[in-house]
Amino acid sequence: MGVPIEVMVGNRREHQQLGSFRGELNTAYPHVVEGKVVLALWLDSFSNVNPIVITHEIGHWVLKLQGVRGFIYQPQPHSNVEILLNSFAHHPLLYALQRSLGYEPQPEIDSRALNDITVFSERKETRDTRSWIANALLFADDLTNCSDTYRRRLKAVVKKKHPNTAKLLNRILQLVPHYNPIHPDKNFRFYRRPIQRRIIQELRLGAGWREMDEVDSLKAMVDTATRGVQDAQIS
Repeated sequence: MGVPIEVMVGNRREHQQLGSFRGELNTAYPHVVEGKVVLALWLDSFSNVNPIVITHEIGHWVLKLQGVRGFIYQPQPHSNVEILLNSFAHHPLLYALQRSLGYEPQPEIDSRALNDITVFSERKETRDTRSWIANALLFADDLTNCSDTYRRRLKAVVKKKHPNTAKLLNRILQLVPHYNPIHPDKNFRFYRRPIQRRIIQELRLGAGWREMDEVDSLKAMVDTATRGVQDAQIS
């Protein structure tokens, strides 16, 4: 970026948009604070903050700076399907990044898988096809990264209680490219042919999807903030 970018933390419940979200939410996004671009980490709670949560949210932006891109659904930005699609594609790389720096995410991954096993074993499958897609992406993320014990249990729950979702899940898992997430630079297919595009086509998620480069937006934000400071100094 040409300038240091400080990481700051804030209570997401004091954020105008994030405060109304029901459930747990942690996220990170660039903001301009006192004329400088910072990466604001919005935490759900400040008590007993898990370092894995911190490194997870910052890690998403490290990957973006390394060239890993996401997809946006222009008719409905930040929809559940869009978020789950990008999470499924990026999490193997993110977990490898955390492990390379001494942070082990496996307990958090398995905890989420166990929660999904508990919730979806008691929940009936709806007739909403969009929820089938969202849940299939959620389960694909779990099954790709969780421990074998939870993987077997989750597969059994989905197969028994959510048959339509299971069909979509199997189609997604068949598309998973064979790459080494610890050394993603050795497999350029991951960057040049993102799995999100293949899932969009395979599941017929419709038109309006666009690959996005958030690094360009970050550069533009830095340039604007830098010019603003320079103009203020001149005046």
